[in-house]
Amino acid sequence: MHLRIGTGSICCLFLLLLTSCLGKEDNSVENNFPDDAELLSFKLSHDSIPELRTVVFTIDQEKGLIYNKDSMTYQTVIDRVVTVTYTNSMNIPNVLLVNAENDSIRWIAAGGDTLDVSKPFYFRVYSYNSSKTKLYAGQVNIHQVDPDSVQYH
Repeated sequence: MHLRIGTGSICCLFLLLLTSCLGKEDNSVENNFPDDAELLSFKLSHDSIPELRTVVFTIDQEKGLIYNKDSMTYQTVIDRVVTVTYTNSMNIPNVLLVNAENDSIRWIAAGGDTLDVSKPFYFRVYSYNSSKTKLYAGQVNIHQVDPDSVQYH
């Protein structure tokens, strides 16, 4: 039994292999990262403030705000620096803590750096290649009125 392969079959096979190699994207490290500067999640924690672990933060991408819609319990005191954890689409640290005047203070690692949240804070987030940035204003909301009291005006 002999197998005959004609020149037409060889040409078709060659063309198939050639076209399968065309159009491949460059697989360099830079091309594997999206070109955005947005945070996907944000959490705070501290061993002495266990309620902080249950706080759900909202990230408003259009307005650049990070806040908790459901305020923390009345008279909650956050007088310590707390641990910041965030995620982005790149899984690398790309957040710079800035003050109200927009001067940089320090980089915030994705899981473990600390932050004073007793007053509003600001983050500048950078894309992998720094072509895009986004400024976020953040705050921790705490109920200011005792829910068990009646307010008369």
